Amino acid sequence: MPKTISFLLLAIFLSAPLAIFADESRLTVQGFAHLRKPADKLTVSISVITDGESAREALSENSEKMNHVVDSLKKILSEEGDIQTGSFDIRPVMTQRPAHPTADWVPTISGYRATNKIIIETHNLTLAGSIIDTATTAGASAISSLNFTLRDTRAYRSEAIEQAADHAKADADSLAAAIDVRLGEILDVTLDETAFSPVRMMQPMALAETQTPIEIGEVEVTAAVKIVYEIESH
Repeated sequence: MPKTISFLLLAIFLSAPLAIFADESRLTVQGFAHLRKPADKLTVSISVITDGESAREALSENSEKMNHVVDSLKKILSEEGDIQTGSFDIRPVMTQRPAHPTADWVPTISGYRATNKIIIETHNLTLAGSIIDTATTAGASAISSLNFTLRDTRAYRSEAIEQAADHAKADADSLAAAIDVRLGEILDVTLDETAFSPVRMMQPMALAETQTPIEIGEVEVTAAVKIVYEIESH
């Protein structure tokens, strides 16, 4: 065997254990934080849906009903909330396929449906029940969502990240002591996206009909931090 090849194989043999040792000289830990904070913001989505033989008829009735809903809501919100246009849609309503259609049957336009959605935001959470009652009484067709969230998510995000990092560092210290190694420099830090879980009220229309009190609850804030340490030899 030529000397050049022999030296090359010897170099590969000697370098292999060093690569494995480098991989094994790292300690990876992950810390989590789960915070629960009282909600301080209310968001409600309210829709008015109308049908008409023509698009003009559906639109005219929808505008009349929505104006009444908005005017009624403004009276209870006063300066404590905002009303914004969420979405508007008008489309044809097609005839339903009969159980036993003829060979030449095709769907036709039977009318038009207009859907108008508004979004209410307020920091006065005690208005939740009044908003639902007022909207349904004024002619709202559906209350699609009612969420309790946070106004300033940034402050709580920083708190969650700090707590997750503290947990990761504490676990690293405990694990290093348990396996009798010494932590070196931090080689890498990864932050998973922090998440906020708002309190969602399901079927709020039913709550309004039964006059059930609405419990505000708390918003969950979560974060995860991964830290990679170098392990030093004694």
